[in-house]
Amino acid sequence: MKACPKCETINNDNASFCIKCSESLSPAPASPVNESTYNRLGTSSTGQNATPVTKEQLLEEYLSKSYSLQKEINNKLSTIKGWMTFIGVLIILDMVATFFRTVWQGYNILF
Repeated sequence: MKACPKCETINNDNASFCIKCSESLSPAPASPVNESTYNRLGTSSTGQNATPVTKEQLLEEYLSKSYSLQKEINNKLSTIKGWMTFIGVLIILDMVATFFRTVWQGYNILF
């Protein structure tokens, strides 16, 4: 008896497809795998239109993308920090103006 790899239904030994989900029960043909080369994401599993690359190339590509994303995030954070500083200065100026306005009004009331 064969168990379906997808739904785990028990099927006859001579069955080619699962009786429940129609999944193929025959093992996938083994493709020769070269340990030193890989395919980029987005390519077909059969290797059609696949660009073979080494581990080092994949790592370099990943680190390059990671570095550019990090630079982009840092640029956006510095912009946000700049605006937050500007808003903070405005709040402080408003507080100082309110203080002096209150003192001036209090001074006018006394005299």
